[in-house]
Amino acid sequence: MKIKTDNDFFIFPDRGIHLLIAEEYAGQIIECFSLYFNQKKKTKCMILDQDNEMIDFKEASFIYINKDEQIDQWFEFKPKTLLNNEFSELMLKNEKMFGSLQMIRDDMKELLTDQGVYELYRILGKDLPVHLKMQSSNFDIPKLLQMFSIDVEDLTVSKKFMILYNLLLFINRDKFRIVYMDFELDHDVYRWLSKKKDNNTLILIDNESVIAESEPVFDSAIIMSNSNHIQEMEIGLEQVDLISYLFHPVVRKNTRFLTEKNYNLLRNFDDEKSTFFINFTADNPSISL
Repeated sequence: MKIKTDNDFFIFPDRGIHLLIAEEYAGQIIECFSLYFNQKKKTKCMILDQDNEMIDFKEASFIYINKDEQIDQWFEFKPKTLLNNEFSELMLKNEKMFGSLQMIRDDMKELLTDQGVYELYRILGKDLPVHLKMQSSNFDIPKLLQMFSIDVEDLTVSKKFMILYNLLLFINRDKFRIVYMDFELDHDVYRWLSKKKDNNTLILIDNESVIAESEPVFDSAIIMSNSNHIQEMEIGLEQVDLISYLFHPVVRKNTRFLTEKNYNLLRNFDDEKSTFFINFTADNPSISL
């Protein structure tokens, strides 16, 4: 997959889970994917497949929740929110699975026969030659859902993000999914990611979000440039953390504190005119550059 703008050219794998070392390009990449697939705008950039054909934005989706977003509000069923919209549609299409809906309808009809309702009729029609009768109509499921919220008080931030990504993945299950994540990864996230690999999903993990010792879920690390020239190499899976560490912005700005071995390793990626694909494999337990 490729992003092409007037000045830049970015290349990505077709699928899998990858560390993305994008640095100054991260914002531009997120903006391009979002505009093209979510807002259906092609003026900012073009998204191409491996044959340089434009990808139909109806056939793919871009899934991203900014790490700085106040996500607790996502778990409320306010009008026109994602949870309200999706749960309402699910309930309307599968009423047999939600037997309580009919119970609520029946209870609302029984309410009209309560003694208190007849007392209301008496008050409204006192001294008038009228016979009042209250009617019931079917309730609005989205309005009913507004009474609910999901209790996430005891959940970690990473679990909240995973829940929301699960929802977005489900909503876009019939499309090719491009997923970008920049919230902090802990061991719960690694275990969750290990179950997300499929041929219909490309997951890009911002390298700066790797804070815990990683687990073998990554297929590669992509050291991004705005060049269409690719250099590929293979590195053992056990060195994922080393690559992530060496390309953290703080480390890149303070290379004088690196060991000579790590400094020399980092210098192999100085070519700013190349995009590096570092493929992680169990068949190559060490690296020699």
